[in-house]
Amino acid sequence: MSGSQMPSELFRALDAAQNDPIEKVLAALPILPPVIRYYDEFDDCVRSIPDPEGSDSFEYMYDGSRGVFDFARFGRAYGLLLKHVFAFVLGEDLSMSTVLHAVGGGLHISRDDMASVLSATPTGILRLWKILRSRDMPTTAYSCVKTVLRMLCRHRLNGWSESYLEFLSALPWPAGDAYAGVRSGDAFLSVDEEASIVRYLDGIADQVATESGRAAGALPPALDEAGMLLCAYIGGLLPPVRYIGERKGVLTVLLAPDVVRNWEADRLEQYRDDINDICQCLEDPWTRRSIAPMIRIIRSSTHHAQTSPSISKISTCCGVSA
Repeated sequence: MSGSQMPSELFRALDAAQNDPIEKVLAALPILPPVIRYYDEFDDCVRSIPDPEGSDSFEYMYDGSRGVFDFARFGRAYGLLLKHVFAFVLGEDLSMSTVLHAVGGGLHISRDDMASVLSATPTGILRLWKILRSRDMPTTAYSCVKTVLRMLCRHRLNGWSESYLEFLSALPWPAGDAYAGVRSGDAFLSVDEEASIVRYLDGIADQVATESGRAAGALPPALDEAGMLLCAYIGGLLPPVRYIGERKGVLTVLLAPDVVRNWEADRLEQYRDDINDICQCLEDPWTRRSIAPMIRIIRSSTHHAQTSPSISKISTCCGVSA
């Protein structure tokens, strides 16, 4: 290239940058901080990402595992925009899971589509949103778009302001079956899986009973893990239950209205009997009185009901309320 052509090429490049919506937003956004800090809930500590603007990838810790997000694959401008999104979501005091959900959606949004999003005004975003909704994209893609628009609202760019945040929240997500896993049964444990969990909890409970008279350091090393498993197991065992409470010796179990309406009468009665069987295994058994769709079980004392002796032992040691 000759010397006379170089200035014209430079001016064309500058014009292209000035006309690029992504470059315009980057020029208006504050520069990234020298260090991005975030709270690691799993390890209960503060971690940092140094030199975010000069790094091609961010190394992070999430749920006890180390991960790397590569921004270089997006190109300089688009990658830098997603870095701003990364820092913005953490600055909103949201979790690393939400950050990865939003930034990862950029993999499904092309650079041209993102430029269109940045160019859309509050009055024009509905038309663009309908076009994006018509595509078969993952939920993370739409989360990325909404997060970018929220960032524009916070910084009052391109006609957006915080008054539009509620409007953005109302933008409809693509139609989908939120209960597909429930309908297919994939959301529930099989009989064999439940049996394995119960056997494991029984084994830990036996160890707790054996070591209960010794020092705390002698308790089973897996007790913390058993307590976490117990919490998840209790939640999974009670999918139709919306509330369980005890007041003045009366235990009240409220079921989801849809469940009660869809169950046959004999199935609802069997559910009452199953709860009664659990309560009868206690040292001070309950007597039962039922009112559909509410199930009430009455006993003489005010102790809380427990699902099994094993759960009782582990709950006591782990500080879990069963």
